[in-house]
Amino acid sequence: MRLLVLLQGVPGSGKSTFVERQSLSAYTVSSDQLRLLYRGPEQAQGGHDAISASSDAAVWRTLFEVVGERLRHGDLTVVDATHTRRREIEQYADLAAMHRYRTVIVSWRHLSLDECHARNARREPMRRLPALAIDEMFTRLKSFEAPRWVERTLGPDAFPELLRDQVVDTAPYTCVNVIGDLQGCATPLAQWLEGGIDPKQLYVFVGDFLDRGVENAEAMRLVLGLARHENVLFCEGNHERHLRNWTLGFPATSRLFETRTRPELEAGGIDKEATKALLATLKDAVLLAWRGRRILVSHGGLARMPDLDRLAFVPAAQLVKGVGPHDFDVDTAFAAQSPPDAIQVHGHRNERRLPIAAAANSYNLEGRVEFGGELRIVRFLADGRIEPVAIPNARFDVKTAQADDEDNEKRKAQKLSGLSVAEMVEAMRQNPQVIEKALPSGLSSFNFSRDAFLEGIWDAQTIRARGLFVDVEAMVIAARSYDKFFNLGENDANSLPSLARKMRFPARVWVKENGFLGIVGYDQGKDKVVYASKSTTEGDYAGWVREIILDVMKVDEEKLKKIVARGLSLVFEVIDPVNDPHIIKYAERRVVLLDAVRNAVEFKALPYAQLQGMARHLGVPVKGLYRTLDSFQDFAAFAGGTVKEEIEGFVIEDAAGFQVKIKLPFYNVWKRLRSCADQLAKGKDIRGYDALPPFAQEFLQWLRLRPDLWGQDIIALREAFERSRSVA
Repeated sequence: MRLLVLLQGVPGSGKSTFVERQSLSAYTVSSDQLRLLYRGPEQAQGGHDAISASSDAAVWRTLFEVVGERLRHGDLTVVDATHTRRREIEQYADLAAMHRYRTVIVSWRHLSLDECHARNARREPMRRLPALAIDEMFTRLKSFEAPRWVERTLGPDAFPELLRDQVVDTAPYTCVNVIGDLQGCATPLAQWLEGGIDPKQLYVFVGDFLDRGVENAEAMRLVLGLARHENVLFCEGNHERHLRNWTLGFPATSRLFETRTRPELEAGGIDKEATKALLATLKDAVLLAWRGRRILVSHGGLARMPDLDRLAFVPAAQLVKGVGPHDFDVDTAFAAQSPPDAIQVHGHRNERRLPIAAAANSYNLEGRVEFGGELRIVRFLADGRIEPVAIPNARFDVKTAQADDEDNEKRKAQKLSGLSVAEMVEAMRQNPQVIEKALPSGLSSFNFSRDAFLEGIWDAQTIRARGLFVDVEAMVIAARSYDKFFNLGENDANSLPSLARKMRFPARVWVKENGFLGIVGYDQGKDKVVYASKSTTEGDYAGWVREIILDVMKVDEEKLKKIVARGLSLVFEVIDPVNDPHIIKYAERRVVLLDAVRNAVEFKALPYAQLQGMARHLGVPVKGLYRTLDSFQDFAAFAGGTVKEEIEGFVIEDAAGFQVKIKLPFYNVWKRLRSCADQLAKGKDIRGYDALPPFAQEFLQWLRLRPDLWGQDIIALREAFERSRSVA
């Protein structure tokens, strides 16, 4: 859960021993451990080995990067450092606030100076500090005052009680009502609450107040009204992140929220400040004591009831999104692995369409209310009865019920992962946005449709159907390219807020050449090399791929065949200024080796070192590494920078293999001008170029007066324009 624990005390006071005794090692980030990772011990003035502090700048950068990553996932996090200065504590303020963490200090300030010196003397020499350093830290510690945002300071003996999360006693209430996902459906909730809130009953919501329904403003108004009552509690759902972004003025990572929910909230006059106050009260989970039993309410659902003093050890991300993939039967798992006194109630997922009483002691409140299903509620009565309630929802929109949010995309990806080639082909054949083309070679190519491209219909099949060639008789992939990836800011998933959550560092920046994609694979049935481009192994482009590789680059086809026959596809950027000039000028025809990809359903490329070896073996150039980015801050600064090189742009690949493209201003402007030049050549007027930079407007004015040049490629036009400017 969201708990940040800062240990405080002079070296040797007992912090590391405390971590071991409380079984906190897996949850602790230690400054001394990082120092030993960065540097080996060095000799101290007394002649003994000592921990080096010479790399402390890097140590603290790494510490905060690790802490930030843990907090992003809602992990219990303990920081083992001395923390004797207030400014050292203040460094965590922004991280704790950003990720909504409770922060406590566990302090050893109760120890006397003599005891601190005695404990320091008992330490192994490498970890022992000079007596003067102990004196200085002790003095600072005695005058230390914690910042107001720190929840409290406690001694190590009080810590175990802190982990025993406050259990809500339900004895004062006649009934406990747990309400399932609303998903923007106000009518069934209003119907159930027709008599109003009963102060003698407790109400707990599992989260996901908005998004897929058609009454988002009405639902939010209901929830805000309920939040005024002390006997109403709210858990956080995964959709609340979109609501939080809205209150902060950030774009959501969900197209559905941006196109439907946000307009409904703003048209309905929903108060952002009141919503922000509500979001601050959301709980990762609610633990209830009911008639000698424990009820755990969370949005996502767990596979087992944690011990009473271990709930804090469960990551908030798991409480919100649940254990396992979206189709995991968490109810059966919980019933099989939890003690008899444990009860679970959750929402979020119900792939198997289970009833409310999904298992012996696990209740599933995901009732597809937004699809015209039911709002689910489970009531725990004072007499020991458990009463499921289902309220049908008649107000829904079938067309928009298929939510285009991040979780839905993850579910689709999960369903496809692990498929055989035959299952993948069948899934693509069932998808109307995937086009299968039977080729004369006997292979079939699979590519996303024009509608998928223009309307952004991206799912697990359309993303993969890009330069994919399959022997559909043997059900073997003969050649494949990349899964579809996108430009920075092209969609919600590639916005900066979304990338901040999912990118892993370090990330590498590759130079993006300006040509067309060529793929070289292997047809096992015919024992021959396959040359492909676009969606075919036939035609001019595939022919140019073969010609440039074999005739221009003089690649030995037998060497090439031995590589691809190992179940690999080689992906090239094909640069052909003779037949296919683009935006960037090149002096000669050539190829650049971009990646060696395994011919498997899931995309996996070989490491760069192996790719470099293949390029040397074949005698072709390999993609260029421009630089490395060590953190998201580096990425954001790079993405917002002003690189003025005359290249197409960059592909950024993070540590997990995720890729995003950045196109540079030079390329973007001249690509737009190429479109304008094409319009002129067709006798059409060009409009909307006023927003272009002055030199681009000057180019178009010049081109209007040179009809003799219309129809030439943009590189030739650019050079003619530059010559005219130099003469002038």
